[in-house]
Amino acid sequence: MENLILNDNILSPENLILMNKDMYLYIINNIQLNQLLILFTLSCTFGFIFCGKKQKEIENKYILVSSNEVDPVKGEVINKV
Repeated sequence: MENLILNDNILSPENLILMNKDMYLYIINNIQLNQLLILFTLSCTFGFIFCGKKQKEIENKYILVSSNEVDPVKGEVINKV
């Protein structure tokens, strides 16, 4: 019974509006643009979050050794595998 009352409220003349095809297409295009902007914003935000996190993980993982302490290694070409 409540569904019938709800449907009656939705179909009441105060809740109905008239629009032409141009108004309808304008609304649909704005909805699509808003979805695109939301997707772009979310992807940029998550990209910055994860890239920033990765930079912090990489920091201080490598130690520079002076060339005086290390002997150079000569590479050899292997023709037969």
